[in-house]
Amino acid sequence: MWPSPVWTNSIVAGFVNFLYLSILIHTPPVVISTRYRPNPSSMHADLTRPVRFTVSISESDIADQTVANLTALLWASTEIPTRMSTELHTQRVRPKYELLDVSANLLANLPPQRHVNFVQLVQLDSQTGVVRFTVPLDRERLCPDAMGTEQKCTISLLIAIHLSPTNDSQLSAQTIYADLTVLVIDVNDNAPYFTVINSADSAPLAVLTVDEECPIGTMIQLPQATDPDALEHGVQRYEFHPTTTPARVREYFDIVQFRHQPGLRCEDVTPVQLELVNGRGPADSRPMVACLRTIKRLDRETVGDQFHFRLVAFDSDEKRGEIAVQLLVRDVNDHAPEWASKLERFDSTGRSLWVSASPTDPPQPSETRQTHYAFSVPECTTQHKLVRLEARDQDDAQQNAGKITFRLSEHSPDSQTNTLRRRIFISNNHLYLTDRGLRGLVQPNLTVVVIASDGAGKSTEAWFHLRIEDCNDHRPMILIQNTDYISIPEESTGQSHLISLITVRDFDLVTSPNSKFTCFLNDTTYLELKEVVTGPTADDSTPSEATHLRDDESAGDESVDLTARRGRWSVYRLGSRPEIAFDREAGAVYTVLLECVDKGIPALTATRLITIHVEDINDNAPQFITRCSPYLQNLGTVERQQQQLDRDCPAQFEFTVYEDAERGVLIGSVRAMDLDSGENARLVYSLHPLHPSSNPTNSNESESFRPESLFAVSPMGELHLIGELDRESQNRYEFLVQATDHGKTRQLSSTATVTILVGDVNDCAPIFQGEYVFEHPSSYFGLLARLRVRTSAHPNSGGKRDGEF
Repeated sequence: MWPSPVWTNSIVAGFVNFLYLSILIHTPPVVISTRYRPNPSSMHADLTRPVRFTVSISESDIADQTVANLTALLWASTEIPTRMSTELHTQRVRPKYELLDVSANLLANLPPQRHVNFVQLVQLDSQTGVVRFTVPLDRERLCPDAMGTEQKCTISLLIAIHLSPTNDSQLSAQTIYADLTVLVIDVNDNAPYFTVINSADSAPLAVLTVDEECPIGTMIQLPQATDPDALEHGVQRYEFHPTTTPARVREYFDIVQFRHQPGLRCEDVTPVQLELVNGRGPADSRPMVACLRTIKRLDRETVGDQFHFRLVAFDSDEKRGEIAVQLLVRDVNDHAPEWASKLERFDSTGRSLWVSASPTDPPQPSETRQTHYAFSVPECTTQHKLVRLEARDQDDAQQNAGKITFRLSEHSPDSQTNTLRRRIFISNNHLYLTDRGLRGLVQPNLTVVVIASDGAGKSTEAWFHLRIEDCNDHRPMILIQNTDYISIPEESTGQSHLISLITVRDFDLVTSPNSKFTCFLNDTTYLELKEVVTGPTADDSTPSEATHLRDDESAGDESVDLTARRGRWSVYRLGSRPEIAFDREAGAVYTVLLECVDKGIPALTATRLITIHVEDINDNAPQFITRCSPYLQNLGTVERQQQQLDRDCPAQFEFTVYEDAERGVLIGSVRAMDLDSGENARLVYSLHPLHPSSNPTNSNESESFRPESLFAVSPMGELHLIGELDRESQNRYEFLVQATDHGKTRQLSSTATVTILVGDVNDCAPIFQGEYVFEHPSSYFGLLARLRVRTSAHPNSGGKRDGEF
């Protein structure tokens, strides 16, 4: 006995629920953050903002890693509407996931040979929502500007979540959008290193100077080691190891370390400041700075003119890097270099301009003298030469004390040392940009510190504040999934059918109009394009959000990461117009041009040709091809075809076959065609009685037999004889041939009447029926009579015939 349908459905639903919950339970733990709270008043009325999730994953050289389970994140989210959350938890809707876009750093920082479509880099299971990366995640490669800083390294994924109602639900389908931020956690996979190279044999060597008779407690800036890892795994301490007369070196110097503060140099640190700096903030939130401090009076004639030692940097796992240091003891020099009040700079065309030094307050006796210059530079400049450096020294220029050299400071006021080293260098007393230029910087401003030193070791700093102007050098980028085959079912009227979700990005700065864009179609006869979701911009951060970040242990440090947020993006919905239906028989392929234009001057344009294939539905019944309708495709619409066929061209076929024909002989062909395509147009033929429900009394009526007993029809519509014919028994057969298509949801058919006439062959001899008696006189020998007899006794006569005897 079969169980009841209700009971069966309960078992199936219970099993599905168990499987669904198992996916959630066995998902690796993730860190969930729903900190994004958009301001509704700032949105366009028709647009929404995506639900934001944040998960963490450690960088790794493993190529296949599970990152997140979107189903689990969706269940735990507090951002989706309450009604939608209820429908999801009661399983009245099922989510289906579609990856729309990934942040540019995932693509741009892969090796050149791995520049592939992002779908091959990120695998998203459309049913379970499990996200996997198929490439290793190297934080230093993904976020080069975050090396050696507390800046977060993130990858952003834009995902559409389609909520489809279950079978027993009367809800309508919905789509929400998720912005998944993957925080790549640093591991200590790099050792510290020093970049100062001054020796002839290319061994790291730093040359420092100190004045004789300097006050005890004088601080000397030591070279700073670089560690590409995050600060928590970066340099934690420095040690110095004398290489000559160790006792003497340690007798006069010791090493002092403190956490970096913007603009604070060793020469400016007092004992009180040192105590305050080291007691402020988390221990690993700022890089470590090392200073050499004098602890005994220096007399050049007594101690000599130089000391040698090795400076060693250690990270959190005791990985080390070292550099040789030569400390020169110099004679007293009273004058330090002075920067010029005006410097020559060069614009993007190479034209010479002048930039004046900004007025500053006089430095305190313990502070390093600083000169500030500020000017604007377009990010897209191709001019590598920025500024001609100029400083003067009152000492004799012919002596070493009066010779001035320039170098970049190892300490950036905004922790951008690594960024500066990759983008700016000094050569021949000029400040240059490297080939990398200023493109791709997250921050809108950049501060470059240049040190002017004389031959005696006196130095002053110049701070160059570069205001980076955005250039309209990025045209909008159009991303469409499944571009190999985009389809829409024909005759989908009454509602707008989703054809594709299109992501458009512009990587110009979000604070610039260059990143704003609009998109439109060249033909809206059948399609409509709507902007359905827009991503957050740089100014979306609010004070409450920043507070939440500080309170969230999973959020890490206080820095605001903009790496994955650079540029604007929007998602457009390409759908059919609800009042218009596609007709595949009128056109199987529809092509439309999508064009996106930004608001830069001059405006940049991106175009994408979209080809849409109209999917066939089984809306056409087969039609038999007769002499009056050989080319159905030229008759216009399906409705007109059917009307004209019914009125002028009935489906009738007539064939003749002789009664002595052998079995298997081809009688004729009946052909039908179907205007649909694929399986909907594949036909099968069958034979049926003309009137299957009749009860004929005449044995010679055609409907008294089953046509399949005498005839057969092939898949190509060919009629064959499979039995024996006898015209004397039946000379005419009528039956139906039915053509049926292979539609999946429904099958359509049509019939044609077939008449087969049996041709006569001379297969019977004449016969007499009955006896004839004549009497005549025996003596009469002449003609008695001429007899004309009408008889139907001849079987082949087909009726009565005359005979003479």
